[in-house]
Amino acid sequence: MSKSIGAEEKVNTRRLKPVYDALDGAQPKKALQEAEKVLKKQPNMPACRALKALSLIRLERSQDAFDVLSGLEKEMEALSFDDNTYSAMCHAYREAFTPERIPRMYELLCSRNPQSEQYLTHLFMSYARIRDYKKQQQVAMNLYKEFQKPAYFFWGIMSVVMQAITDQKLGSTMFFPLAEKMIEKYFENKISGSTSKISDVLNNDGELKAYLMILEGRGRYEDIIKLLEESNTARIVSHVDKKLWGTGPFISSTAAEWIFRRIVKYLKILKKHEKIHQECEKMIKSMKSDWFLIETYNESLISILKSGSEIPDGKQSTILSSFKSELYNMENFNSDEKTVSMDNVIRTKLLGRFELMSRLVKEGEVNQQELATVLDSYLKSSPLEHFKTYCNYYYRNPSCFSDIRDYLLILLNIDEQAELVKHLEESVSLQNDKSGCASIVLLERVKRLCGVHFLLTSDERWDLINSLFSAVQNSNDRDTCGAALVHIIVFLLWDIYKLEDDHYALYHISVLLEFAAEKYPGEQNIRLLACRVYGILGAPDIVQSLTRQLDVKYIQRDTLAYLMFPLAEQYGSFRNAIVYYTGLSSMYDQHEREIAECLVNAYKFSQYDQVPKFIDLWEKSTNSVYAHAADTCNQFLAPSFAVDNIDIAIQTLKGDDMSIKWDKLSDNRDLKSVSAFTVENDKYYKEVDKWKEASFVEIIDMLKYRHLICRCASLVGKETITYEEFSKQLIELRIHQEYCQKTYVLDKPSKLIQAFTPSRFAHFMKSGYFELLDLLFDSSAKLIALKDSRKGPGEKNDEPDEEKILEMLPAPDDVFNAISKFLPKITQESLKPLLVQDALFDCAESVGVIMFSIVLIKLFELLICHIFGKNPVVAVPKPNKKDKKKKDTQEAPKEKKDGLVDRFEQMKPVYGEQLVKLDSTLDILKDFVMSGEYLPIFETNHFSQEILEEHRKVVHIRLRDSYLNSINHMKDIISRTQKRFFTRFADLLPGV
Repeated sequence: MSKSIGAEEKVNTRRLKPVYDALDGAQPKKALQEAEKVLKKQPNMPACRALKALSLIRLERSQDAFDVLSGLEKEMEALSFDDNTYSAMCHAYREAFTPERIPRMYELLCSRNPQSEQYLTHLFMSYARIRDYKKQQQVAMNLYKEFQKPAYFFWGIMSVVMQAITDQKLGSTMFFPLAEKMIEKYFENKISGSTSKISDVLNNDGELKAYLMILEGRGRYEDIIKLLEESNTARIVSHVDKKLWGTGPFISSTAAEWIFRRIVKYLKILKKHEKIHQECEKMIKSMKSDWFLIETYNESLISILKSGSEIPDGKQSTILSSFKSELYNMENFNSDEKTVSMDNVIRTKLLGRFELMSRLVKEGEVNQQELATVLDSYLKSSPLEHFKTYCNYYYRNPSCFSDIRDYLLILLNIDEQAELVKHLEESVSLQNDKSGCASIVLLERVKRLCGVHFLLTSDERWDLINSLFSAVQNSNDRDTCGAALVHIIVFLLWDIYKLEDDHYALYHISVLLEFAAEKYPGEQNIRLLACRVYGILGAPDIVQSLTRQLDVKYIQRDTLAYLMFPLAEQYGSFRNAIVYYTGLSSMYDQHEREIAECLVNAYKFSQYDQVPKFIDLWEKSTNSVYAHAADTCNQFLAPSFAVDNIDIAIQTLKGDDMSIKWDKLSDNRDLKSVSAFTVENDKYYKEVDKWKEASFVEIIDMLKYRHLICRCASLVGKETITYEEFSKQLIELRIHQEYCQKTYVLDKPSKLIQAFTPSRFAHFMKSGYFELLDLLFDSSAKLIALKDSRKGPGEKNDEPDEEKILEMLPAPDDVFNAISKFLPKITQESLKPLLVQDALFDCAESVGVIMFSIVLIKLFELLICHIFGKNPVVAVPKPNKKDKKKKDTQEAPKEKKDGLVDRFEQMKPVYGEQLVKLDSTLDILKDFVMSGEYLPIFETNHFSQEILEEHRKVVHIRLRDSYLNSINHMKDIISRTQKRFFTRFADLLPGV
């Protein structure tokens, strides 16, 4: 018997090998074909069916795959499969983003094999993937009781800790005390002898970190410090095996630094600043260049000064002693420029002094004058001299400006700032800088930080731009300083655009950035700035190309999603918008899957401190505003532009059944990816933060509005809809709509350079687009109320009153007037250079709303079908060619004419006339773009025409192509809508 089973397994393995090979080779289509071949011979082979499901999922045929998997699940309850089948099913569930189906499989296997360590660990990991901590805990403790492995115990402990972190209210009162009690009992059983310590019992740093998390949750900071100071703890962190303990000094410097950081963390909580200062003194020799040590040292000193405790020899003496400490002492350093610029320790000491001086001033311990007195008494110097020294040595370093930026405005008054600028100007003229412009870059950045650029007149600003551009031309193509100068020129041109409302400056910026992108292909800041400029100019195709060149991956696809969202949709490139939103949704699904696998590995390799971090990452990714924006925008656009089947359209409008917690959405945007040459707490960044907060709220309100519209539309097509259900959803929509009308009044996009692609929701609210949708939803409510008033199935119903239904349907004139209110009125004379995007935006919004209203009218027909129990609108089809041949022998059927048919027929010219107007408007836009008048004449008095002429042509071609793509795409949508829509409304209803 066993021999026959072994032979059968060998045959199955041989037959399935081509399927595995195809899947491993990323050929799912071939894998499916091979699986079908095997199933012809063995239709019931479970492993092959599971692999077939996996192939279908990779071919994006999820529904077919779930049908196969559902069949296997039913059979699994009565039959046992081999491990290959279970493994293939798990892979299929994970790749289909349905990990919640995996635990049910392993629960069944564990009930059959309660002592199987393999199945129990798989069950634990399946719960970890879906973050079911309570069941994780149960399985982990069962594993520990059965197999007595410390890892399983700590799995259970971490499951309790995660419950405490997730539910903070019960965490402090129930879960953390439970974890503490469990681990103490564990230690009691393990510790033998009075001299044994807890660190002797711990096997690795993961177990140590798990224990620290419990002690931290219980607030036992003194015990944590005591544990960290034990000698065995350092060996654990150094990853030294127990067998080697005592054979030599295995404590690594990395372990010592990690322990130092953790001790400092808990000493700060306990406010033991003197102890922190002592710990810093111990670590100075080994961590001379560590910024954490410098910040901690300075913070502890300030805290000691502020505490008011007895200070030996007074406050001034304490400050002086800090500068004399080994951390900042520079009495014997070599002043040779080349040596200093290469010495990282000296640079750290100088920056540490800046940090200490700025903290003293910010905390109010000394003012600028007192600080200068203190420094002069010991260093024979001043803060200004420190800045001059630092700039002299490190001006070639690209980070020089960012090093001093946060301290300059704090430590120098206005006169000293002007003196530093003068010193740098003299340095530019005196230094023989081989790189050509490093000193110029530092000078202009400092001038911008000190506000000098904002005091320039328009002519002075242009003179400076021309001067800087000459330096760019003279720089080496591989020189990053040239790219930095371009960055500064862009900001100067942006000042002109912002202060003078001069769109011509945007044209200059776009030409300059095309030149810089060719000269410095590796500079990503240039592409980020180009995304901003082309976004304002309404060119989604160019921005999409630039984002691809940025090679944005993983987390940055979320933090930089604002570069593209919702640009394509705003300017009529609906197909690209749907593709982009779909890709964005897939990315977030992929993130969830990858984070789940990281969680599993964290448990497997005892990296328990990483578990909360992965959970936090998962929450930020799952709750990202763009994760929900991608789904919601696809719900709104796909039924209008990508779906032909009415049933699929309804399902798309409905979306997921899970409710969105709008108040839990997170804003992960990194708007500071483009440096503004100012300090974080400066007025400019406060303005950026204010815009970020306001735009985040606006995005959420727009998404909520679209979500409610889609839900209402999906209910119109629902066969079992009741008036109570629909009216509840409609009331919620109207309340939110009224709030948005009052809140979003002004459509004035921000001119901050970090304010990428606003949603412009106010434009939608004030332009009357919602009035057309309101009209259609009001009619829907009346029709659903009529349907609800009809008797239930099995009871005798009177034939519906068509006249009554006609009164409920929207009148063609009302629909015509509603569309006329928002239809853009554009003439050739009204179009201006560099402002085509505004007209394009109006046309795109109109196309989007009209197409969505057509979907609603299709749903009207379906709703009427539900009222009548049949389709009273569909006329008898026209005879085909074969029917024409039988014309003499058979009378052609007569088309049914009634009020409903006439009403829907009357809608055709209404939409037809408005779509023709919109198409004519797009023709005007197209002619304007083709004529080249959308860009002004490029003036030559500011930039070198010979250098930039070629790049001006590039800008011209790229903008023209992007505009034409958007215009042609909208015209194509209108053309296809006229052909399909005007045949007959009911023809678009399949199977009715």
